[in-house]
Amino acid sequence: MPREAVDLVDAARERVAATTAKVAGKDPKSVLIVLPGMSMMNSNGLPDVLVVGVYQAGEDGRAMAEELFAKFPAWEASRTRTGVTVSDSLYLGPLNAVAVEKLAAAIHG
Repeated sequence: MPREAVDLVDAARERVAATTAKVAGKDPKSVLIVLPGMSMMNSNGLPDVLVVGVYQAGEDGRAMAEELFAKFPAWEASRTRTGVTVSDSLYLGPLNAVAVEKLAAAIHG
């Protein structure tokens, strides 16, 4: 494996570990991840945090979150308007540390 790839993976692992350490001991929250076009949405689970995964140019994750907040007002996330948008960083890969950091900030401030 080229050295640059190893360095990239090591840096991402360090960022995830730092974020994990930062939130260690904090109360866990329920999180709902939604993707555009996702079906079978319901109000079960009442998430504390809404995560909107966008994967196509032009998708407005914040607008999608607002639509879901309006549709499911009983969710804690709807009442507090707590949500975050992530893109390809949601999946395991070079940008995964970005999603971990964004989620930790949305969940724990």
